[in-house]
Parts: sequence; C-alpha cells; structure tokens
Amino acid sequence: MQIPGAAQSGETTMGTSGPKTRRLSPPRGNWGQSTTHLPAPMNQAEKENGLKTLAHPLVPPPTPKKQRTSAGEDNKDNKFCWEVGQEFHGFVFHVDGEIAKEIARNIHKLPVSTTVHKRLIYFCDASIRSTCGAAGVVWQKSFGSSKWTGMGFHYPESTVSSATFELFAISCTMQMAIDDINTDRGTVVQNQPVDTALFQQHSAHTFSHLHNLTKEVFIFTNDWNALRRIDGTLAYDPEGDMACHVEAISTHSKTLSELGVHVELHLSPGHSAVPGNNAADRVAKRKVRIAMAEMAVHELLTARHLEK
Repeated sequence: MQIPGAAQSGETTMGTSGPKTRRLSPPRGNWGQSTTHLPAPMNQAEKENGLKTLAHPLVPPPTPKKQRTSAGEDNKDNKFCWEVGQEFHGFVFHVDGEIAKEIARNIHKLPVSTTVHKRLIYFCDASIRSTCGAAGVVWQKSFGSSKWTGMGFHYPESTVSSATFELFAISCTMQMAIDDINTDRGTVVQNQPVDTALFQQHSAHTFSHLHNLTKEVFIFTNDWNALRRIDGTLAYDPEGDMACHVEAISTHSKTLSELGVHVELHLSPGHSAVPGNNAADRVAKRKVRIAMAEMAVHELLTARHLEK
C-alpha cells in the first residue's frame, strides 16, 4: 500500500500497555437480525436550509474542547467540507466522555450482525515533535487478541499544526481500510465474546445493527475537531494544509461506499487508558523518532559533503 506523500514504516507488533451530519438516536436494533432503517442522505436544498426533519431526535453536539490550531483557523474565508464538495460517505459519531471510552475499549465485543462477514477496526493517532510529525495506525494482531500490530507514516512536510497531522492519520487509516477490506484480515470469527448488553445500552452510538451490508469499517481517533471537520460542522481553510486531507478522507469514504462497506468514525478520548489509542500513540511517536533520526543523518551527510 502506498499513501501519496507519506513515508511508511514496517509493521510493529506490541502487547497491551448543511452541513449537519446526522447524529441520530435510532430505534434499538437486534444484532443477529438485518434491518435497513439508516437515514437517507440530505439533498443540497436540505443542506442549505439546515437540519433535515427526521423521525428520530438529534443528539446535541458536545461542547468543543480546546485544541492547538493552525494560524487562520477562524478566518472568515473558511469553508465547511460540504461547501467544497468533500462530504463524508459514512457516519460520524461525536459522543464523548465515559460513553466514548466504553465504546472504544469494548468495540471488539460489538455483536456482529448475521449479514456481516468482514469487520475492520482501527485506532489512529498523530505525534508531533518540533515541526516533524507522523501518524500511527494500529489494529488487533488477530481477532480478539490483546496484541496490536501497527504501521507508522511520516508526514512529508514541516508544519506545527496538530490538526493537520490528525486528519492525515485518519486519511492513512482509510487508505489502509481500502487495501485490507478484500483480504483475509478482518474476517469475522464466530463464537467470539460479545457484550450485547453494553451495546444495546449504547445503541444510539453505532449503526452496525441497522444496515444490511456484509462489510464494516470502524475508525477511532482522539481528535474531536477532526471529526467535526469531516462531518461538516467545523469549517477550515480550503487552501490550507488541512484541506487536502479532508478531500482524501472524502474520496476514500466514497471508495469504501462503492465497495459496499459500512463506515463509522468514532472518538476515542486520549489519555483514557484505551488500549487501541495507547498503541496508536506509541507507533506515531516511534515513527517521529525514526524520522527525526533519519533527518539528522541526512543533514550530517549533507554538511560533510559541502565541506569537501
């Protein structure tokens, strides 16, 4: 797999250490029974006029958290993704706090619908040191395993925008999902432990039980504002560093949709002892260290060459 502009590292195995995207409260479904009650996409008039009127009540978005942002973040020329044709083809869930932690920690125990034969679950994170950044993407080594396998991606340019790195991490993860979805990895294993009670309690925070597709992808990030940019509730500079990654995420989501994949993006709160988030953080930091070491060696060799 090649992600444009990204320098990749090999896999690492670790032990455990209009604009408004629908945030709906659907009726409780039955894992094990296929239903098809997902909300229909909004047309352009509905996007311009505000929220679509639906049978299910909307869940109010959580209060934004402080985040280090790029210069010009509040620029009046900023656009929402739907204004520049970069809508996300899938579902974005904004639930935060303890519910988000519970879902992230137990996502591998999410009951599997009888129609689903492939389920891919990824956690991604970004790390920045000085102006050097990288993304880390991890997944369980095997279904139900406590060990994680990961891959790091060096961001090819210098920037101090953590928001850009987080979007880059999600884009890398979605490209991996495209490459992995038709491989053996992620094939559903029967008789794995599930927590039906937990996910019935939180049935408003996943649509896994409401579709009739055969493939699913779940991606977890610890950047709440990245999710808002992706689903069109937070504007960004369409000419800035973030724009190309929002565009890539939109393109990847469309590809997955065309492949018949149900895609969900979720928040995994950082510093919350979520194994997947911790593993992704380690991979990202390791890739940054490797990238900085390689840059130092390159600078040293260049200096020696100039001295000759």
